Amino acid sequence: MEIKSQEPRAKSRKQRTTGIEIYFLRFVLFALSSLLFFGGCASLSQKEPVLAVVDGEPITEEDLKYTLNIAHRREDLSTAGALNLTQHVQKQIDDRLIINEARNAGMDTYPELHQAVAAYVLRESVVRLHDEEIVQKVSVTEKEIKDYHAKNYENKEFDSVKAGIAKEIRKQREKERGDEYLKSLREKITVKIDKELLSEIEPDGKKEDTEKWSKDPRKLAEINSSILTVGDFFAMITPALKKPKKEDILEKWIDRKAVDHEALRRNYRMNPGFRKMVDRYENQLLKNTYIKRVIIPQIVVTEKNLQDYYTEHQKDFIRPVRFKIQQITVKTMDDAQEILKSLQNGADFSWVAKRRSTDSAASTGGESGWFTKAELPKPVLEIIDNLQTGEISPVITIDSLYKIFRIQDRTGEVNEEYARVRNNVHKAYVNEQVNTKLNRYIDKLKKDAEVKINEEEIQAIEKKFNQ
Repeated sequence: MEIKSQEPRAKSRKQRTTGIEIYFLRFVLFALSSLLFFGGCASLSQKEPVLAVVDGEPITEEDLKYTLNIAHRREDLSTAGALNLTQHVQKQIDDRLIINEARNAGMDTYPELHQAVAAYVLRESVVRLHDEEIVQKVSVTEKEIKDYHAKNYENKEFDSVKAGIAKEIRKQREKERGDEYLKSLREKITVKIDKELLSEIEPDGKKEDTEKWSKDPRKLAEINSSILTVGDFFAMITPALKKPKKEDILEKWIDRKAVDHEALRRNYRMNPGFRKMVDRYENQLLKNTYIKRVIIPQIVVTEKNLQDYYTEHQKDFIRPVRFKIQQITVKTMDDAQEILKSLQNGADFSWVAKRRSTDSAASTGGESGWFTKAELPKPVLEIIDNLQTGEISPVITIDSLYKIFRIQDRTGEVNEEYARVRNNVHKAYVNEQVNTKLNRYIDKLKKDAEVKINEEEIQAIEKKFNQ
């Protein structure tokens, strides 16, 4: 579907309803307005405070949390005192205006959006099914951990390995439970396989044959309403499968479909919390679709634009400080202290790492490669940042393991040449243009929108989480 006009239209969903729908919607909006604004902007329910209302649609505390999550923030609302919540609520308002505009343009009817939402519902349904049938049905007792310790770690201090043992036992139990549950699902489904067609297929055949098979629309297998064509079958073959067996590939598909069908059969979407989560995901897709279909086509990028942007933002294209690191990992503090003492007395780090370290870098003498400050855990960075080339760190505890690091080399900040960072410059320039044009659209939409912000509720949240 094409967009007829690139100018934002100040319409709400009310304009797509008629007759009794308009009457009903007006009644609901009147009731909602009364609930929200008589005597101040009260919450929609006691459980979900309303922070703002955009054309009759509430923005809640849960909406705010979702925005912070998709922005890849590690903070939650327990650190709200360090966040400008008013700024994030305003961002929610801006997003809602664009989302409503996308709906007015009919983007919510796009097939690709429906497919993406359906895939999301399936993915989240499988996660819930796994949690209900696997995670919640597996437990590990203190006695089991102690018995495992006595049998396998008798020379290790119990508290130092307890968490790892519990994790190891649970992983094995979950695998066993998963295999058992998958078997029960397989028994409930009916699988139809065209064995004659399967016998003709050669997954590791010649390139020209593979290209022919990858376009073959014939039905190879069927489970209920799910069909696997020959082309779909070949799409499942990845480079990681060096000698793919067609029976194994088919079995993998059957397993996945057995789980998918059960997950969808549970109809988790009827759960209000699940449905709200899907609605938020769909809104994010609508915003992205609007940007892709309306904003980006207006952006013109020339080589001069990019070079000018690079010149004006050179500080954004500096290669950061990097560290080349060696590490030794052991399971007890006693072992770590013993190793550290030998290193301080002149033992060769690579030699010790190969013989004593328990991590995957042991075989290369502990060499772990280059890291920027952003890539290092905070406890490691705080120590390594003060070490010079060749120096060794004290013992650092990370996830119940004990590590010793050595700086093999380090580099300072370097201004990257334009040719090396052109792709990054292009991305940054386009993002800047998108934000500029999007903000202009939002400003136009705000002129005709009805927006109310509940400052008291926002301040209450800040106060609650800042105590």
